[in-house]
Amino acid sequence: MWGDYIAQSALWMRFIPASQTDGAALRAEDGVAHWWELPKLGVTGNGHMQMMDKNPDQIARMIQKWMAEKGLMR
Repeated sequence: MWGDYIAQSALWMRFIPASQTDGAALRAEDGVAHWWELPKLGVTGNGHMQMMDKNPDQIARMIQKWMAEKGLMR
């Protein structure tokens, strides 16, 4: 899950390839991983700690919905 302004930070841009590699490795082992760029989903105003930003309830609902769709909630 990626917030706003990632492209403006050389540090965060360096994390993208490793994060994508980690996600691919999880999926290759039948794990569950999904790549979310929040601004592309219409969710803006987030940094790198989305659950601590101004819209944590919205982020939590998105995660819960995704987990339910993937059968990850009990």
